[in-house]
Amino acid sequence: LCEQVKCLGEFHPMTAQTYYGIGIFLYNKGQNFKAATCFQSVLQSCDQDPAAAESVFLLNTLRNLAPLLEEQGKYMDAERLMERSVKLSTKIYGIEDENTALEMNTLAMVKRGQGKYIEAEKMLIKSLKILEKQGTAQMKYAIVLNNLAGLLEDQKRFEEAEIMHRQALGVYERTFGPEHPFVGTALNNLAVMLKNQGRLDAAKDYHKRSLAVRRKTLPDVHPDIAMSLNNLAMLLIDTGEIEEATEMSRQCLEVAMAVYDKEQLEYINFMGNYGLVLKAANKMEEAQVYIEAALEQLEQKGVDKGHIWVVKFSTALIDVWSNV
Repeated sequence: LCEQVKCLGEFHPMTAQTYYGIGIFLYNKGQNFKAATCFQSVLQSCDQDPAAAESVFLLNTLRNLAPLLEEQGKYMDAERLMERSVKLSTKIYGIEDENTALEMNTLAMVKRGQGKYIEAEKMLIKSLKILEKQGTAQMKYAIVLNNLAGLLEDQKRFEEAEIMHRQALGVYERTFGPEHPFVGTALNNLAVMLKNQGRLDAAKDYHKRSLAVRRKTLPDVHPDIAMSLNNLAMLLIDTGEIEEATEMSRQCLEVAMAVYDKEQLEYINFMGNYGLVLKAANKMEEAQVYIEAALEQLEQKGVDKGHIWVVKFSTALIDVWSNV
């Protein structure tokens, strides 16, 4: 790559292709922050190349970059890129094409992350209607169905959400078998919803199944494995299994250190959650270190004081101070 940049220039189309390939490789390894940097270089190149202005290559770049920017808390940038992606897909494939439906799905998820639930739900329903024409047993339909279930869950519409979660899980299992990353994600999502309903025993079973599938089908250090470990740890606090929760959270932080930049929101959340587990284990001095560090980094990133993570960690820290 260095030689290519030196000979052809950073924004040459062939350099962009190399950056794109490296970005895909890093993403598959769970190194999302570095992958985003590569895709940003590709986007800069495409924006300077008139031949790429309406290309599938640009569309793929927008589609891959937007969710990674969302992970970094750059919600407006992610939404802007996905609005552009939907328009480009419509121009290339047409409004009723399944590719456009998937672009709508990704845009809806970006809107969901910002609390724009009405806009997101309308877009997901529109996407599902397009994909229904291809058959409801297909993987793409299940992806959107799963995302709509999560959106309904955000709005406390649990009965509707559970039906969709289980439908999506069934499609994935029939399509790929019981051991596939998509199955792991569907199991995790169902477990999260069950926990939110207070159905802790069922949630624990699904979280353990999700973790087992992800460990078998993904690299040892991967964001999804970190997420499963975190979710299981938080659940085990609620069930009073503190020793196991501590070990799960420790493993989560270990994986997160390998796949995230320490300034990324996901890493900060996992670090703070490790502090919560230590607090539950009555290790107050250790808990204080991790919770204070998480709050400091959230403040440095300009996260609003009313954000759920800030409130969660601030409340816990007050309790820790009173018990140190």
